[in-house]
Amino acid sequence: MQITEIRMMNDETAADEIRWAHRTLSNGQTGLAACVSFAAIAAITGLTTADMTAGALWLVRNDPNVYVIPESNQKVLRPEERAAAVSIGGQHKHWITWL
Repeated sequence: MQITEIRMMNDETAADEIRWAHRTLSNGQTGLAACVSFAAIAAITGLTTADMTAGALWLVRNDPNVYVIPESNQKVLRPEERAAAVSIGGQHKHWITWL
């Protein structure tokens, strides 16, 4: 029998992972031109969608400079982008950036 490890982290730790991944993927840049997809963040951090949602919610509540943005053209989303979307306020968000 194989036991699968389930990794749960607290919201602030997940937020730190998201912040680190954004900084890495955007080369430290901020603003609308530095939007990073949650799919890309999931790919380099291994965060689950639940952990990313918890971390994104923590960021929205605690960092006035963070923005989570839905993809306006839902038809262009790839399956992995749909799967990695975080749900905030009943809306799926696909991108994150800091202003």
